Amino acid sequence: MARVEVPVFKNGMCEKSFGQLVNIVDQKEPWSEYYLEDGTIIRSRNIVLQIVKMDEPGPDGKPTYSMQIQQNMVVVPKV
Repeated sequence: MARVEVPVFKNGMCEKSFGQLVNIVDQKEPWSEYYLEDGTIIRSRNIVLQIVKMDEPGPDGKPTYSMQIQQNMVVVPKV
């Protein structure tokens, strides 16, 4: 796992934090579909590009993770 720098927002300020890049071994990214009253369908999904396990645990002592995602959206016009 590679060590990476991650921007973390605390109290409205951006700080640098560090963690370990975690390899994704399997993924399923189905589309969410939203049917609008005018007949339009909006499909959206988030694609995870990378996951980082942060060096500092959360307030409850459990591990914390940061994800870099890409949001995709498709609009299917009414027919």
